Amino acid sequence: MTRRHFAIVRSLFYKWYNRFQKLGLGGLETQSCKPHTHRKREIAWDVQNRIEALRKDNPAWSKYKVSYILKRDEGIVVSASSANRVFHDRNLFWPSFSKARLAAKKSWKIRRMRAPRTLRGTAPGSLVEVDVKTLNELGTTFYQFTAIDTCTKMKYIKIFSSRSAKCGERFIKNMLDYFPFRVRHINSDNGGEFLAGCHKLLENRKITHYFSRARTPKDNPVVECTIKADEYEFWAWGNLAATVKELNEKAKFWMEKFNTYRPHQALNYLTPQEFYEKTIST
Repeated sequence: MTRRHFAIVRSLFYKWYNRFQKLGLGGLETQSCKPHTHRKREIAWDVQNRIEALRKDNPAWSKYKVSYILKRDEGIVVSASSANRVFHDRNLFWPSFSKARLAAKKSWKIRRMRAPRTLRGTAPGSLVEVDVKTLNELGTTFYQFTAIDTCTKMKYIKIFSSRSAKCGERFIKNMLDYFPFRVRHINSDNGGEFLAGCHKLLENRKITHYFSRARTPKDNPVVECTIKADEYEFWAWGNLAATVKELNEKAKFWMEKFNTYRPHQALNYLTPQEFYEKTIST
């Protein structure tokens, strides 16, 4: 009578009636809808361990780089999404760090030429962008001079205790000796470290010196991007040191890793060295 009065379907009524008879009032509570069986993870345990180890060694590298390196170096084929699931399962994420502001640039009243866009990425050495980043450790400020070839993405780093014109000149000399190709054009900002002796050195080497517009990072985009990668992928993970010598040792390690080991997405996951060798062989 009760069922008919409230217009309850017979099957629904006896479902709850039988549950009440069997379990009492507790049987009327909402039950879990969780499936009894689950799809098992297809990633082997040893592969998960390799993903974790590679991620911990390079905490800023994406799932795509980790997946590519495992395939390239160890023959382990694992998708980027699978690598990302391992990141989540093993909590392989870290809080974002505070980005230090770049030092203010001095304005110089000189005539300067802007680099044509057609030069960027044309050929090895066609255009090298240079810039300076400040590094602060234990109350001491150091200066990272960085140069990167816009074609091969090969970079050169040197740390100094000041950003004087003499340091800029030394840096340019070392950079020209380091790169395996001839540099034809250089683009810098308007900082004093790239004027005076540095500018004269470039003139003597018959290297065209272009300048970015004041407070316009997009005129020097490749070096700006790689400096951010240095900070995010290397310096932010406890690699700073208290002396110029130690910093240069660490910078050399990172520079070689960047040029010969780290796959570069803009180069279709080749390293800068691999891309350069491919370029000169064609």
